[in-house]
Amino acid sequence: AAEHGMRRALLPRGHLRETLRSLERADVVVVTRKVASRAEADRVGELVSGEGVRAQVAFEAAEWTDFEGSLLPPPAGRELLAVTSVAEPESFLGMVRGLTSSRVEAFAFSDHYEFREIDVRRIVNKANGRSVVTTEKDAVKLRTFSETLPNTYVLRLRLTWESGRDRVMDLIRDALEGR
Repeated sequence: AAEHGMRRALLPRGHLRETLRSLERADVVVVTRKVASRAEADRVGELVSGEGVRAQVAFEAAEWTDFEGSLLPPPAGRELLAVTSVAEPESFLGMVRGLTSSRVEAFAFSDHYEFREIDVRRIVNKANGRSVVTTEKDAVKLRTFSETLPNTYVLRLRLTWESGRDRVMDLIRDALEGR
């Protein structure tokens, strides 16, 4: 929802994707928000024409864990290094800053980056004793190096349906049952 103002961009984002008008033929359109307000997401949903089901979901911070999934207290009050290889690191940084009120430095890698040992050494050097925070997606790839990494926090997100859940689930059930 936060990117809806990018009129020339295509969906979900970038070239070789579909235009907004293409949504007219969609069976389901799900507006996803991470940092956008619910009102902004509602406005984006209103831009979509066509007969398809409209739904809206939000990704919200759920909890902090270590690499093994054990719960940790929030890393509040500490200087942090945010390590990520997601397409939009700004939204992750915004979440971390909002949750911790800490000074957070970004160390962003390209989307879907496969971390190597040399990268982990760079992370450790850049952290310089600070705690590291990362996404669940990146934690899966960094887990191999958990012994080498400093005190690392993984931000686990929760998906919350804000509208349209039942209709989307009905469509999925119908498709699975061949109706």
